[in-house]
Amino acid sequence: MRQRNSSSIIFQKLCSEVFEAASFTKLAEELFLTVDASESRIRSGVHIPQALKSHISSYRIIGKHIPASGSGRIDIIQIKLAPGVLASDSFAQARCFIDDYMTKNKASGLLAAAVSAPDEPSLLMLAEPDSAQRIEPEEGLLDFLCVEGIKNYLQKSCDLAREALDGYFANERILYDDSVIASHAQSIDAALSRIRFCDIAASGGAVVLHMIAQIAGVRLGLRKYLTGRTAERRLENLIKDFIENSLYLTDCSAASLDMIFAALRLIYPYAAPDREKFVWGSVLVENIFNDLKFDLIVTLPPHLRAERFAALKELLSGYSSQRFKADLYCYYIERAAGMLAPDGSAVTLSSDRWMKAAYGEGLKDFFRVTPPRLIASLGNRLSSKGSALQLTAISLFAEPCAEATIYMDAAACSQDSSLSDYICDNAPQPQQNGAVVSISEPNSKTRSEILAAIKEKSLSLFQYAQGEIYRGVLTGLNAAFVIDNDTACRIKNTEQNSAELIVPFYSGRDVKPYSLPPVKKQLIFIEKGYTNRHRELDDALFWFATKHPLVAAHLAQFEKEALARRDKGDYWWELRPCKYKAIFQKPKILMPVISKKITAAMDTTGVYFNDKCTAVCVADYFILALLNSTLMDFVYRAGAPELLNGYYELRPSQIANLPVCRISAGETKKLELKEKIERAAQALSALYANEPPQKHGRRSDAAITLEKEIDRDIFQLYGLTPTQRSVIENN
Repeated sequence: MRQRNSSSIIFQKLCSEVFEAASFTKLAEELFLTVDASESRIRSGVHIPQALKSHISSYRIIGKHIPASGSGRIDIIQIKLAPGVLASDSFAQARCFIDDYMTKNKASGLLAAAVSAPDEPSLLMLAEPDSAQRIEPEEGLLDFLCVEGIKNYLQKSCDLAREALDGYFANERILYDDSVIASHAQSIDAALSRIRFCDIAASGGAVVLHMIAQIAGVRLGLRKYLTGRTAERRLENLIKDFIENSLYLTDCSAASLDMIFAALRLIYPYAAPDREKFVWGSVLVENIFNDLKFDLIVTLPPHLRAERFAALKELLSGYSSQRFKADLYCYYIERAAGMLAPDGSAVTLSSDRWMKAAYGEGLKDFFRVTPPRLIASLGNRLSSKGSALQLTAISLFAEPCAEATIYMDAAACSQDSSLSDYICDNAPQPQQNGAVVSISEPNSKTRSEILAAIKEKSLSLFQYAQGEIYRGVLTGLNAAFVIDNDTACRIKNTEQNSAELIVPFYSGRDVKPYSLPPVKKQLIFIEKGYTNRHRELDDALFWFATKHPLVAAHLAQFEKEALARRDKGDYWWELRPCKYKAIFQKPKILMPVISKKITAAMDTTGVYFNDKCTAVCVADYFILALLNSTLMDFVYRAGAPELLNGYYELRPSQIANLPVCRISAGETKKLELKEKIERAAQALSALYANEPPQKHGRRSDAAITLEKEIDRDIFQLYGLTPTQRSVIENN
């Protein structure tokens, strides 16, 4: 779960169109229907936080939207960036300003446009304030919740074996027979096309956006099993179908529903959500949807202590949890079950306090009547306030589940003997059922044994690469030395002798598995000593301004900041010396320093990169495949420093110790496996070069197949047992 700021950015986009206030107002009216512009006014620099004055000069309140029902206020504002500041470089500053604005002005939502020079792109952002009552998990947990719900629905609606569904959705599983899915593809697709989905506590819209991606992704993946009308099975059509026909939402905040509606219109402009299905109110005490029942409910119920909603006590008397002064999320879990169609299911994410605290007795009583299909312990996560919070995911069917699959941490069970007895009576033990879900990590002894087995057969990557592992360029002032392609082209085309000083440039966030995007940034690379080697007897600044006037004019805007750097050369327009600059022109494997999963891509074009990248200077597709593998991700996360929000830090020192399988000249089978892995990595790189991976959405079937083959072959190369493979795959 990511640590949250005072606002959540629901949508952000860099718009290439020239900003026009009238067009922005029209957009706001299309998103929110009603915009009151009677109080439009400009707020000068005195209203800008001191730390942001160098980036933001003023802002203008264009109007506000008041929801038709309920309460709240959504403001529409234009943020004017300071002269010379580009919107493309101002995401962080705009976010900080939005945090400050929403705190001071108590807005329920915000549509903002950050505008720079007249002909430059603008930054469009949609934000709402954080809620102390809401849990917002990281993407991996959201995917888990949505996939669990979809599998439940398909199990009932299509009468499919759970094992077949588990195999189909486990993209990283190495061996899987998809014949069952292939034979039922038509009925699966029909079931997903008619599904009725609801989020009963939709604030923030995180579940909605993930469910859209998951449902559309599953239907798109069925395309290879279906015949006829495949041209219509484009991702956009499948997303449109779900949004317009299957999606229902409710929340206690009318403004949140309006914000989610606006976000869907911005993210999926080709779809038209039905406002009638976005209903304001409390499902706990109101018949929001007039007894309409749902096939699937997935929700992140709000957390609120009983004394905070004491006024509703009488209205909540029908809930089991009411007797024990339970937290609000317990009522939502009970209510979700009551809103399901006969074959429907619900999946919720909540604190695990209901297991341990007295207030959870009512929910346990409810589970004795309606046993859940699954309770998954998700371990420690960060709450919205940054504190540790144990989470549980609970999925249940409308009717009692005879084949429950329940897993809880032993520590949680031992604190409540009655709950432990209930689990043992109603579910198979974990070792008897391979379908048991646990997102807990393997114990340290098991991990250590696997790591020892891997390292025993290996040499270090540092040895394999002969020490050729390097970090990227430190400029000390990216705002000055990193420029966009248009600026770079203008300088190169006008000033031929400066072309050698401008090089293609990547940052860590650009690196994707087996893929590098088209270069969007360039680096002015003038290292220490360059000026003195060329100026002869001329004054240094005079020579630089005469020889490279456009470069000098650009950097002159940042002279004061450039002078203050520690990372500079002989003069303020130079960078620090780089002893290994020759490696930038060589083929190399690039890896981001900060990531959730180990990631690597091959560069053969001679790009430069910043210090948020590490380079392994080998043109070796076997190493590329190894670094992107599930095995190496397991090893890396076992030793890399863990940061917030599920990210890890992988510096050259950690990369240097990664284990590369030792292969001698006479080991024919290993050499054949190595060559096979190399070919697969080359094929993946070529595949992603033609079809770059999308930030959201399912990878192509060809890519998934190749990645599975690579994982399988690497496991075989390292001689790992099936048990060891299982631990690594499920970690």
